[in-house]
Amino acid sequence: MRKIALTVSLLISFSSLTQLQKNTFFIGGAIQPRGFNPLLSFPFSNFGGGITPTAGFMLSQKWALGLEFNYQAIGPKTNHYYESTYLGGFARYYFANEKRVAMYGNLSLGYKQMEYLTIDGKNKNSFVPAKIGLGASYFMTKNLSLDIQTNLNLNNPFFKNSLEGKFGISYYIRPKKKTITNKGLE
Repeated sequence: MRKIALTVSLLISFSSLTQLQKNTFFIGGAIQPRGFNPLLSFPFSNFGGGITPTAGFMLSQKWALGLEFNYQAIGPKTNHYYESTYLGGFARYYFANEKRVAMYGNLSLGYKQMEYLTIDGKNKNSFVPAKIGLGASYFMTKNLSLDIQTNLNLNNPFFKNSLEGKFGISYYIRPKKKTITNKGLE
């Protein structure tokens, strides 16, 4: 077991990390643990969460554009529950890019449908939410990062100005380097 831990730590610490390059694709996913404050309009006695797959493209070392999908469910469907789906786009600006850590600002806009059950019955809603947030990526290897992000929901009619947090992992697909050989450019 010690040999495995030592090998993994050596691989992580000696890998050369040039993280954010132009024309790099990234795919990832995050989980969103979620709970509710009993002071809201309808209390939940249960916790839930969400999953968020993402895909993006680095336009430069500082800018990225991408798409994300989110599904959230909280509570059993028997009495009080909340369920939503979201599809949207995001823009990221990386303002700090160190050897292992990249920090960014995130702005996203999308379409969200939600359904919730209260004492008053079943309700459905759809709207266009905007989110602004901060995130950080810790690069374990050249192509793999652990991510954390927090967002402020700006125009969600249900959770006005609420914060949400995400924890995830991303994989970066870098462009192949072109080399000059006797045969020409490859």
